[in-house]
Amino acid sequence: MRYKFIMTMVLFVTLFPFRSHAEQATERVLLTYSSDETDVPGSVWMLDSLLSHFDVATQVVKDTAVTQDMLQEADWLVYYGLDQTPLPSILTERSSRFSGKLALIGKNAEQFPLYEGGPLKQMNQVPSFKQQRTGKEIVLSNVLNVYSPSKLHTDDQVLLTGTIDDKSFPLIYQNGKVFYAGAKSLTDGFQYFLADALHEFFRSNHEEKHTSYIRLEDITPSSDAEALRKVGQYFIDRQIPFLMAVTPVSINPDTSEKLYLADQQPLLEVLQYLQSNGGSVIAHGYAQPSNDIETNGLSIKKPEAFSNEEDYQQYLSSLLEKEQISMEETMRTTIDSLSSLGLFPVSFEATDDTLTHTAYRSIPQYFSTIFGQMSFSPLVGKNTGTLPYVAQPSFLHGMTVYPETIGYIDTTSYMPIEDMKKQLEPLLLVRDSTISTLYHSYIGVDYLPDVIELIESVSHTEWLDMQTIVKSSIKYETESNDVKDNLQKIMPETFIEKALFLLSIVVFFFVTLFTLYTLYLRSQRKKQLFKER
Repeated sequence: MRYKFIMTMVLFVTLFPFRSHAEQATERVLLTYSSDETDVPGSVWMLDSLLSHFDVATQVVKDTAVTQDMLQEADWLVYYGLDQTPLPSILTERSSRFSGKLALIGKNAEQFPLYEGGPLKQMNQVPSFKQQRTGKEIVLSNVLNVYSPSKLHTDDQVLLTGTIDDKSFPLIYQNGKVFYAGAKSLTDGFQYFLADALHEFFRSNHEEKHTSYIRLEDITPSSDAEALRKVGQYFIDRQIPFLMAVTPVSINPDTSEKLYLADQQPLLEVLQYLQSNGGSVIAHGYAQPSNDIETNGLSIKKPEAFSNEEDYQQYLSSLLEKEQISMEETMRTTIDSLSSLGLFPVSFEATDDTLTHTAYRSIPQYFSTIFGQMSFSPLVGKNTGTLPYVAQPSFLHGMTVYPETIGYIDTTSYMPIEDMKKQLEPLLLVRDSTISTLYHSYIGVDYLPDVIELIESVSHTEWLDMQTIVKSSIKYETESNDVKDNLQKIMPETFIEKALFLLSIVVFFFVTLFTLYTLYLRSQRKKQLFKER
């Protein structure tokens, strides 16, 4: 009997192995930087976001705060020099004995013993860039200043070059343990080059696949139900999953009169129909126009307005606490309002992309993903930008961001599709970039075929279906007793899912029984030894 029991447990453990802690752990990156700014610059947060694409845990620390323990615990060391400054000896000397790989970006690379590229030369107004991996040449007029190493070796692998007056010079290269990128800013377009080159730094085997989505934007109680139905039906007929950014309340800016989605039965029925046929609901705030914090970001006084630093910090803490409370209330109210109407949001989009890093802390309580642009300013949500691919920036506290990357149809433009093509061009340099856009249903379906054709013209494109990715995205209890809980989404539906679910219960039962039986045998053994003594 005992033999059969043990063999049964061995069989279950063999069929359903448990992942070890080592398999679950991510590698650690120490991201340190030099800057004259008091707060972490936006380009550093952009770099943090780019690094997070590679399943690493990043610690962001200013160069003067780096400790020996931080260096010892890191698997990768990334340094970003935004301003010219003498570096602490603990950083430069310890890096020469660093066991992992070293990435140097921007200024001050010459101070690292492992760097052998010679003095850095600043290059201004570079008219064109060439990516060596693909051979593609591209013009990015926003990239004004870059740095180039003055000396290369025969075994250096050049990843990106720039060209001025028919003369080429290296901008990104690696040699053995050292990787260098001559970026001054990472919010001017250089981030596309670096995003792809980092695959070489991390020796990543990411396949060339472009996650794509179209988000129907600004769906409010005042939206035209028939126009929305026609646009949504276009996706359904072509079996293309799509997203719907929904706000349950709209406010007349002139009269302050509120219009509720619950009172717009035709629109509500359209949304419920679209949700049942491939459309995923994204919570897009509670009301539009929304409160000042959600729409305009925080209005923060400058430190100069205070007599001392302590008063400023107290003021700042109070203000950020107020923002976090406001954000949590917005999340709860939005989710409850939508869910009570049978609309179950699977993710969140910040209204007008103006959240500070403090506000981001409130969202992971409810959602595991977020859409749209990101705020790269810890305080004022005005320094926004877009990432080239899916990432998990450290300031999102575990959430995954799906960026919007090629803009939207601007009906005031003479050639809106051409405008989107221009934004698409640098994204194609990144082997696994996200190709996404937002679309307003009120403009009808006229532009939609061209938008879809543009996205599907890219090789290795895969439409994002949040209904298959997010099984349970909401972690909350609604006030409505008759509201469906999103836990229904993780309950088994197909026969195979039900069978696996039942099997997992049986496995859990036997594992528990085995554990109890083992403890029982140990207790009996102890009693026997005690009697023998």
